[in-house]
Amino acid sequence: MKKIILLLFLFVSFAGTIIAQTDLTGIKIYVNPGHGGYDSDDRSVATIPFPTEWQNSDGFWESKSNLMKGLYLRDLLLAANATVMMSRITNTSADDRGLSTIVAEAHAFQPDGFLSIHSNANGTADNSTNYLLFLYSGTDAASFYPDSKPYATACWPFVIDNQLTSWSSTSTRIRGDADFYGTGQAYLGVLKNSDYRAFLSEGSFHDYKPETHRLLNQDYCNLEAYRYCQFFHSFFSRQMPNTGTIGGWVKSENEKMAHPLYGFRAGSPDQWKPLNGATVKLFDATGSTQLQTYTTDDWYNGIFAFYNLLPGSYKLKFDATDYDTDTVINVTVEAGKIAYAKVQLFNENIPVTHDYAEDYPEPVQDVAAAALGNYNFTEINKQLPAWLSDATTIKRAIYRNEKIYVLTTEPKIYVIDALTYALIRELDLTGITGGSHSILSDIAFTADNYLLACNKDDIALPAAAGQSFKVYTWDSDAAAPTLLFETSYQANWGVGTVGETFTASGPRWNVRIYTTAVTTGSSKQIRILALEYDDANPTSILMKFMGSADVAHNGAAIYTEAMWGEHPIFTISPSGDRDHIYLDSEILQPLEYQFDWSLPDRYPLTLKATFTEKSGYTIDNVARGGMYFRYAQHIFWAAPVCQTTKAQVGVVLFDVTDGLNQAVKISEKYPS
Repeated sequence: MKKIILLLFLFVSFAGTIIAQTDLTGIKIYVNPGHGGYDSDDRSVATIPFPTEWQNSDGFWESKSNLMKGLYLRDLLLAANATVMMSRITNTSADDRGLSTIVAEAHAFQPDGFLSIHSNANGTADNSTNYLLFLYSGTDAASFYPDSKPYATACWPFVIDNQLTSWSSTSTRIRGDADFYGTGQAYLGVLKNSDYRAFLSEGSFHDYKPETHRLLNQDYCNLEAYRYCQFFHSFFSRQMPNTGTIGGWVKSENEKMAHPLYGFRAGSPDQWKPLNGATVKLFDATGSTQLQTYTTDDWYNGIFAFYNLLPGSYKLKFDATDYDTDTVINVTVEAGKIAYAKVQLFNENIPVTHDYAEDYPEPVQDVAAAALGNYNFTEINKQLPAWLSDATTIKRAIYRNEKIYVLTTEPKIYVIDALTYALIRELDLTGITGGSHSILSDIAFTADNYLLACNKDDIALPAAAGQSFKVYTWDSDAAAPTLLFETSYQANWGVGTVGETFTASGPRWNVRIYTTAVTTGSSKQIRILALEYDDANPTSILMKFMGSADVAHNGAAIYTEAMWGEHPIFTISPSGDRDHIYLDSEILQPLEYQFDWSLPDRYPLTLKATFTEKSGYTIDNVARGGMYFRYAQHIFWAAPVCQTTKAQVGVVLFDVTDGLNQAVKISEKYPS
């Protein structure tokens, strides 16, 4: 009997140990919200609602946002039965304690983990920098307390997962303070002589103005604290609570920010106006039962959040004065995780205008930014990525928003991380059909960041059943494709092959498409087919074509495959008003043409420039394509170069602001 009682006692004790390990019982955490007291060693930044620095405690102060994060983290840790000590719990000058005092207190406490919460600053008036930085006491090679570097390293994936900010870089920045500050010895006072795991988090840049406005919001700070809580549970092998969180923002779909206290990174989601006073309603999976309501603040961040949600499916419905109220999205909540929901609403009172310069937007940048006469780049050796096999033939690769979209001949469209070359996803091609030559021949982006793809087909005059040129589009990388439009226009050939290449200008709702139409006859003459789609009248496609032997050329063919090659590439040019096209091929030097919509059909294109480098640098014809972009009020071309045999492939940067015929080579060939 005694043996049975003893065994039962051991079992109950063991079971109790397992239960205890599901939370943070027995774990001691020291939380240090940096700075304190709205005083001289604090950081204050002007915002739209609080334009005067250093005066209004309701405005942005680093001490304030650090404390908001720290207090919410404390509450989360206490709810998980951790033992928590904080360096301060209010924001007064009396709480602005000396760093040595904080270190002594932490030393006496002997925490299992120490976290100092801060935000970073670039110190410039027009800062576009916003990245994550962790610092520990030590060198980059190793921390002075052995566990601090791996402790910080384990936290990184959780905090970098902030999907509501706009990172200027996601590169890992986990540094020893001795090397970071160049002192060769411990530098940060709050970490000095720590004989416990400790690091300091610079969670974002508080002088990147969209981030400044987000940091005014308590829930945005809460979400950063939640990510630290996820880390502590993971690091100490404990389970997060069986509830999840939804975090998101609401912005305008058709209004950009334009305020001197709100500079943003060019092309980032921060360009869109955050909606003040928007109502976000949380419903169950059926959408019939309203569970919670959140109203965004008036501080130009659009942030919202819902907490302590059981795992499962939910619906979010949005309402904002003057904005489309039909938007409903589905969100799946997982235990211990943040489900992100980023939504843009259309302001129906904004008149629709054409903004064709958006094909190549001028980036928002410091007014002192200048185009240099020469650039040196870092060469990064990369192994052949797994998605790029020897059997993969690439038709086009284009860059957009830190991703590369790759069309292959299978066909497939891969979305690649532009920094790591890792495969993010393969796009859904469900429902894409047709094309006697290829169901997908080329890809392009519209000015408002929608991917398009076209087919290549032989089309008779009149067209036979099933013959058409099709343009497909995707609402997002995760969406299935939809048919934007199709047409049997083929530039008045008996039979014309349409869609070898194409390029797009303008927004998706009113996009112009330029493509080739090649006669299937022996002459292989080429006409340039232009199509304009307007979603106000989607079934009526405006058509025009240029290039013919019938006008002013005495019957001589103007453009043929013998002149242009079998595989020309069209790219919209930053010059002109939706009507300038770069042409490149395997047998041509790059050319710039104007497609003049005012001329009658069949007239030739206007040749604007042929590539000529001022110092005589030449590119072999077999190299074709490249990427054009704007920076510092200049136009640049990253051009592929290689030998005639297609060996020694590389890239050279040219300044083509004054035209292709006045190109200036401003880099060496990379790789060297």
